[in-house]
Amino acid sequence: RKYAVIMTDGIFNTHKTAGDNCTGSTISPSSAADALALCGEMRDRGIKVYTIAFAAPTDAGKLMRDCATPDTVDAQHYFNASDADDLDAAFQAIAKDIQSLRLTG
Repeated sequence: RKYAVIMTDGIFNTHKTAGDNCTGSTISPSSAADALALCGEMRDRGIKVYTIAFAAPTDAGKLMRDCATPDTVDAQHYFNASDADDLDAAFQAIAKDIQSLRLTG
């Protein structure tokens, strides 16, 4: 299996195209679309995507939720961490989910 763990404050400080402008916590539409497209491509290729929004504004948290593999009854894939304890708990949950995987021959 393949995994991706993406942690961000959700603020796009750099853009692929010179025409985009980003200030403060504003998410440019093209940056958000690019991020969602990349996440979708990873999921389509069988990569389990975990995301952690760390001290992120609301719109960035939504973007990270939409980017993550959908949560299931057995596993959470999106986490919203506001401090070090939340961040530690998120990484612990991710590690536990990944470790539950068993290889058979």
